[in-house]
Amino acid sequence: MEDNFEEKLEKIRKKGRVKMKQNKIYSKIGLIFILIFAVLFLGSIFYLFNKLNKTKTKDVVKTYYELLKDGCDNESCCLSAVKYMEDGGFTEAKDGNCPDGFNSNMLRCISSYKWCEPGNKNNR
Repeated sequence: MEDNFEEKLEKIRKKGRVKMKQNKIYSKIGLIFILIFAVLFLGSIFYLFNKLNKTKTKDVVKTYYELLKDGCDNESCCLSAVKYMEDGGFTEAKDGNCPDGFNSNMLRCISSYKWCEPGNKNNR
């Protein structure tokens, strides 16, 4: 009877070890899924934040050039100057003056805006 009891006790211990091993495996798999989810979640937030931030920056720059276009009264020379400024990322030369290290430039027509481009004034 004692042998039977010892055998049953040993079977229960083996089952317990197997369940503990299975629980460890399940907990490791669960931890891996949680880490993957966390990385994907944080990556998505980072991506969306950068995307929104870039969109806001583009809208501000776009608005600046749209305001310049509004001052053109549909004159093709003026609109072409604004397009050139927008493509190059240039800003209008206030009172025809540019900061040090920049040159003023414009299209060769009356309605063109003047803008500042990087360069040395002595090169012209």
